[in-house]
Amino acid sequence: MNKPIITIFFILATMISCKQSNKQGQNQDFNTKFLTYLERIDSVSLPYSASCFDFIDLENTGKYADLIDTTYASEWELPYGKIKTNGNYKIVIYLCPADIFVPIMRTFDLKGKRISEFKFFTNCGGEPGFRERQFVNINNDFQIIKKDSIWRWDLDQNHNEIDSTMKIKVIETILTIDENGLIK
Repeated sequence: MNKPIITIFFILATMISCKQSNKQGQNQDFNTKFLTYLERIDSVSLPYSASCFDFIDLENTGKYADLIDTTYASEWELPYGKIKTNGNYKIVIYLCPADIFVPIMRTFDLKGKRISEFKFFTNCGGEPGFRERQFVNINNDFQIIKKDSIWRWDLDQNHNEIDSTMKIKVIETILTIDENGLIK
């Protein structure tokens, strides 16, 4: 009587063990896939600076065309570079096409799961009576300083800017990347 119960117990234990082993194997494969993906992306050194009207070396991104992987970015984004970190997380900068190529910085855990994201530029350009330019610096200590410069003018009846009405506003935002890869 005990023999069938013991046999059923061993079968169940073996099935559970195989299922857990398979899950660990799947996680390991994802980790390996992500690390292989990162190895193919060139490093960007810190400090790093950019503005919305900087020339971005698009020729450099062409070599990453085969790295488009919607696991890590949208189908429109190309890897631009990676930033070395302390080992708890990874940072990749992608370029997203818009009126300009907008750099987007993403942090990932070591298995490739997104932790956080930062869009370098949200508004750039202008029209009569309004201009905006944004600058981003990433320091060696992973502090992100974003400066948003906004110029406004009143317009005359012909939609020309009236120089004497120019107002300038500068907004500075300081973010950090914590030890777990969260941008805040």
